[in-house]
Amino acid sequence: MKSAFLLLFLATTAFAQPFVSAEQSIPVANASPFATRIAPPIALVPDGNGFIAAWSAGTNPSHIYAARLNAAFEPVAIREIEPFLGTAYDAIYPDINAIDGGYALVALERERIDQPRQSAVILRRLSSALEPSAATLVTWTGENGGIARITGGDAHAVSVLVPHGFVYTVDVNGGNSFTKISNSPIDAATVPRGAPLGITAVTYRPPQYTYYPLCGWPCPLTSPHWSVGATVGDFGFGAIYDNEIARPAIGFGGGMYLVTWLSNLNKPPGQISAARIRADGQPLDKLDSPRTLGTFTPGGIYSRTSNASDGQRFLVAWESGGDLAGAVLLPNGLLQNVMLATGPGQERNPLVVAVMPDRFALAYEVQVDYTHRELRFRYVDFVQFRRRAVR
Repeated sequence: MKSAFLLLFLATTAFAQPFVSAEQSIPVANASPFATRIAPPIALVPDGNGFIAAWSAGTNPSHIYAARLNAAFEPVAIREIEPFLGTAYDAIYPDINAIDGGYALVALERERIDQPRQSAVILRRLSSALEPSAATLVTWTGENGGIARITGGDAHAVSVLVPHGFVYTVDVNGGNSFTKISNSPIDAATVPRGAPLGITAVTYRPPQYTYYPLCGWPCPLTSPHWSVGATVGDFGFGAIYDNEIARPAIGFGGGMYLVTWLSNLNKPPGQISAARIRADGQPLDKLDSPRTLGTFTPGGIYSRTSNASDGQRFLVAWESGGDLAGAVLLPNGLLQNVMLATGPGQERNPLVVAVMPDRFALAYEVQVDYTHRELRFRYVDFVQFRRRAVR
C-alpha cells in the first residue's frame, strides 16, 4: 500500500502544473515578405542565466540581429548584421550556437523578388561581445530555401548542416569540405552533445496518372501521400501517411530523441504525433503508429511543432487556433497537456529551449498586422509550482 501511495505521489508531483511566466517582448519589427515561415522566427542558445538570441527583421532588406538577453529577457547588447550579398537580398532564418568562447551564426540570404530563387548559406563567427567576423558563403540551396544549422565546431572550423542534406565544414581561412548525410531536404535537426546528430524530413508525393481509352480522362494510379523520416546516426526510420502532415521537429534529452509532427493538417481536429527513439537507435514508438500528444485547430501548411528536453522531461509546443498549446512527456511515456500562451493576437511559430534542469524558455511571434510582427518570450518553470501567469 505504501509503495502504491508513493508511486501516486511521484506521478502527481511530476505532473503538477508548471509555472508559465508573464511574457516579455522586443520592439515591433518589420517582417520580410520574402520569408516563408519555414523555420521558427528566432534562434536561442543558453548563456549563463540568460540567452543569446538571433532573429531577422526589416524589409529593405531584412537584417540579422544578435542579442544577449538577461534572465528577464531584456536585451543587454544587440548587434545588427547586414546581408553579405547586398541590399538585393533578405537575410532570414538564422541559427546560432556557442563555439569556443564565442558563437557561430548561420543564416540564409534570399533575393528580394517574388519568384522562387536559390538562397545562399552565410556563416559568420561572433566574439563573446557579439562582434561579427567576415562572412563566408558556404553554399547555395535549392529554390525552397529550407534551413541551415550549426552542428559543431572549434577555433579552427565550424560545421554547418545545409538544407539539401550535406554537412559543410568551413575552416577559419574559408576553405570547406562536405559530407552528404541525407538524400532528402532537411526540415529539422538536433545537435546533442555526446550523441549522434538527429535529422527529420517530410516529403510529399503527388498522385500519378495514366490514360486508358475506357476512362476518357486521366486515371489515377496512385493517391497523394506524405512521408516522414528520421535519421539518428546510422539508423533511419520512416512512415507513409495519406493525410497531410506538417514539418516535424526533433529534440534530444535523457538518452532519447523525440520526433514530433502535426497530422491531419487540414482536417479538424488535427493530432500532434510523436515517436521516441533511443540514442542507440532503438525505436520506442513506431513512426507509422505514433503516440498522440494532443490535438490542434488546423492552421495551414506553415504550422510546426517544437520540442526540447531538460534531461528529465520533454516539453512540446504547437499552435492551435491562434494560441500556443503544449504537452509534457516523461521518459516513461506519461503525458500531461498544458496551455502555454493565449491572447487576443495570433501566437504562432513557437520555439522551446531548455535552459537548465526544470526550466525552459519559450519564444514565439505575434502578428501585429500584415507587415509587422513582435517576438515574445516566456519561461516555463517546473520548480516554482504556483498559480500560472498565462494570459
